[in-house]
Amino acid sequence: MAEEAETLVTSSPLYKDRSEWKDIKPIYFTEDEEGAVKIAVSDAFRDAFAYLRAILQINEYSDRALELTTTCTQLNPANYTVWQFRRNVLKALEKDISEELRFCEETIFENPKNYQVWHHRRVLVEWLKDGSKELDFTQEILLDDAKNYHAWQHRQWVVDNFNYFNQAELDFSLKMLCDDLRNNSAWNYRFFIVSRLSNHLKDSEVIGQEVKFCLQCIKKVPGNERYRDNEIANREKSSHLLSFMVDIILELLEKKQDVKENMDRAIELLEELKIIDPIRRKYWSYQELLVQNLASSAS
Repeated sequence: MAEEAETLVTSSPLYKDRSEWKDIKPIYFTEDEEGAVKIAVSDAFRDAFAYLRAILQINEYSDRALELTTTCTQLNPANYTVWQFRRNVLKALEKDISEELRFCEETIFENPKNYQVWHHRRVLVEWLKDGSKELDFTQEILLDDAKNYHAWQHRQWVVDNFNYFNQAELDFSLKMLCDDLRNNSAWNYRFFIVSRLSNHLKDSEVIGQEVKFCLQCIKKVPGNERYRDNEIANREKSSHLLSFMVDIILELLEKKQDVKENMDRAIELLEELKIIDPIRRKYWSYQELLVQNLASSAS
């Protein structure tokens, strides 16, 4: 779709050939500006951005300026300056932000992993003071790409900004995890929702239910680090499980609990980790030194 948009732009008359732009002197890139790294761009690209530079200099806020930014976003949707200037024009002309939201939606569908257009949408939602459409919108994006970082980030911002913490969002995270238990973004989002629903993890009942849920997931995919395994898969010990156990023992040593017993157990686990996870052997050796230092300071 992005290629279709650019084809449409390149097939349109250049701005230098349009009568309504005759009063503007375009500012093309000089040889010095292009000297360091010369990028091959189309005539339409060079033309449109030359006129954009010109109206940026005079801060022209007009309908034709808005139309020009539309062209420029289609030619280069990652250009932050274009989006910022477009917002300035929208405000100055008091344009219908709902209509702009639809334009932004189309652009995101064409460029779903573009930082600038997602930021543009956030600003529009802030202007409207209405995030009611964003949950459905991000869900549609995530149905196409369940690990789209920008969509997850936007959804989390919307929920936090408009206080949409509720069971429905918890159910949404469950649905996404049922589709893919290895979706780390879905796990992070679930933690984000649970932590607020449970008053920042102080509600023992909610936490107890969540622990049970995690254990059910661990049983389904015991080799997935996202759950910190507590089982043995294919009759082989999980490095994630042993590492998790070492983390717990380190906390106990910091609290000076059963120092000798915990030190011996930690070193035993770390020696085992050197065998089953040799790639990180040096890290496990470092952990051994940490255990010994904690035990020494606690005695």
